[in-house]
Amino acid sequence: MTRGIRLCNPGNIRISPQHWLGKLDPSTDPEFEDFHNMIYGIRAMALLILNYYRISGLDTIRKVVEKYAPPSENPTNAYIDNVSDRTGFDPDAVLDLEEKDDLLAVVKGMCDQEQGAAIAQVSDEQFSAGVDMALASIKAA
Repeated sequence: MTRGIRLCNPGNIRISPQHWLGKLDPSTDPEFEDFHNMIYGIRAMALLILNYYRISGLDTIRKVVEKYAPPSENPTNAYIDNVSDRTGFDPDAVLDLEEKDDLLAVVKGMCDQEQGAAIAQVSDEQFSAGVDMALASIKAA
């Protein structure tokens, strides 16, 4: 089991002062957030991407991944290519990340990149529920 799956954090979100819904505080891990269940971890990942989109105007896979997985820490170009392949979106195609299908595809693609084959342990229903929660929370704000 990968660290991200064990922590219900398939996006491998690092510990921060952010008060995520469903976050275990303190985390059981010294570096990464820990969530009560997978849906909360997916929601947090989706909200990060939505914040990039809404606040910073990051509207392509390339822009989102460059922010999320910077070259100082990751092989960012390979990450971009993998997410693009997984989603079927060109890395520079402008996406509407407030639209469920686009957001869900990007979240799943990035989580797949982060977890590899272990992502098969996360169901489509969990991804859908986490993304729905994230979209509902931005609409409520």
